[in-house]
Amino acid sequence: MGDDDAVVDPVTVLRAQVNRFMGPGAPKEYRFRDTKLPATGPLDIGLAIHALTIFHKRAADIFSQDGGELIRMANAGYADAVGFVEKNLDTVTKTIAIYADIHGLQRPTTGGGKMFGLPAPLVIGAAALTAYLLLTRRR
Repeated sequence: MGDDDAVVDPVTVLRAQVNRFMGPGAPKEYRFRDTKLPATGPLDIGLAIHALTIFHKRAADIFSQDGGELIRMANAGYADAVGFVEKNLDTVTKTIAIYADIHGLQRPTTGGGKMFGLPAPLVIGAAALTAYLLLTRRR
């Protein structure tokens, strides 16, 4: 098995996506923190709050397109950030990844060329198509 077949802990994947918005490599307009979180570790309150904040920002950006569904989810998540992120780990991770991709943030290296168990080009293409459809949808 090569690196492309490596199984990566979902929390590590979330950390990698959150870290795209952190540190000197992140553009200032999207930077949520000046230093990156540790690359590995448990789903703790620090990771959960940062993930939820980025998720909330994305939800606010698409509020008019999804009827506020994501923003309602995000708002409810602040009552128990760790529980919310744990329960919605896949959705939060994918939303943050798409948000970072749309804004051209540096790609994470975690996952050996795969995102969410799929080849990265496939996920990126799906994200680009989704963004295009959302942004060009007639009102």
